[in-house]
Amino acid sequence: MNTKTVAALIDAFHEAALEPEAWRDALARLGEVVGGSGVVVTAYDPLGGASLLKSIGYNSEYWDRVQAEHSTPETNRYIRLMNAAPPGQVLQPRASMSLRPRFERSARLT
Repeated sequence: MNTKTVAALIDAFHEAALEPEAWRDALARLGEVVGGSGVVVTAYDPLGGASLLKSIGYNSEYWDRVQAEHSTPETNRYIRLMNAAPPGQVLQPRASMSLRPRFERSARLT
């Protein structure tokens, strides 16, 4: 991934933040850049749990199942790390890598 690609992707997300109809394009670009067949953007609130913000490439039943299986501290190591991190700390991507097999297993069930 080169600097131009990253800059274009950031621009797409900035545009989507200001123009809601641009989210689908921004998510599609992200999927293309990382080679994903679908993209999900979620928010996590320690009190309310995970919530879907935007997605492409997934049906709602799939998202409901993934959320039920992976959106609590008990079922998701990354959420436990987020809850334990001091405000403002940036978590490293490697912290979530161990979750990949779980999500791949969930994807095969669809």
